[in-house]
Amino acid sequence: MPNPVQIAEIAQAAGRAAAPLAKGLAEEAAHLLGGFSQAAGKSAVGPETLVKKALAQEVLPKQLAGAEGARALSLNEATARALNLNEATARAVAVPNPYLAEFTALQKDPSYRRAIDIARGRIDSSSSEYMAAFRQQREMRYGLTNKYAWAVPNQEALATIAAEGRVVEAGAGSGYWASLLRSMKTDVVAFDQHGTDLAANHFHKGSPVKAWTDIAKGDASAVRPHGDRSLFMSFPPHDEPFAYDVLKNYRGNRFVYVGEGPGGVTGDDKFFNLLAKRWKEERTVAIPNWEASDGFLRDALTVYVRR
Repeated sequence: MPNPVQIAEIAQAAGRAAAPLAKGLAEEAAHLLGGFSQAAGKSAVGPETLVKKALAQEVLPKQLAGAEGARALSLNEATARALNLNEATARAVAVPNPYLAEFTALQKDPSYRRAIDIARGRIDSSSSEYMAAFRQQREMRYGLTNKYAWAVPNQEALATIAAEGRVVEAGAGSGYWASLLRSMKTDVVAFDQHGTDLAANHFHKGSPVKAWTDIAKGDASAVRPHGDRSLFMSFPPHDEPFAYDVLKNYRGNRFVYVGEGPGGVTGDDKFFNLLAKRWKEERTVAIPNWEASDGFLRDALTVYVRR
């Protein structure tokens, strides 16, 4: 069992990617150091013994809960998550991510930039030129979303998911996110209503020829047996019940969501109402956003905990 000094060192080692969590750990460790130093001065036992006693009496988990509610992380869970995030960040850096590379290159492609500018009226054009530019930028964008995924994973997003430990992904699509997570040695159960049959999946048909990794076939109820895993869902279909049905069937306490907020192009009103009622935001991670003729998408990765 780590003592308060070790806890503080672990929190600091978590680095920039673990900053929100590490800050809380460091503050808690500093508070505990002060309290236990005073107690140690009045007792024959050392700080580590006092920490163990407090843990056995569930003092520290109660202190950590505080204003965050009854479902806040215990000290052991928080420490483990900080370590996981630090290790996962290193693994994410080492995993090739061709989607991110192609996405970044496309943003600088002169043809794509010109198509965006024309479609947004930044360049005077005839109506025929506008339509041609509109089609061009859509084809270039959809070429990558069909091939890879609708949301673009970056290192921080992948590390955040991997730090959850064991994950169940609902609506895995082409399996691109799951393939990167598995390359990072993350335990992922991935399923989609079409399985690996991308020809039947209108969000990915045509490219790639096959999924990036193994995907089980299953509907929204497939998450039910996996309450011991963190739920992951990326870009659920807009104005369809899938996202709501998945969240309603899920029995676990942690949910990682990639998509836009209410009024965006992911999920539906029932999903966001359920999310607001039963779940609390823990942290948000920025991911690359697609730019289109009608503006930028505003998708991000958000970690939720059940209320």
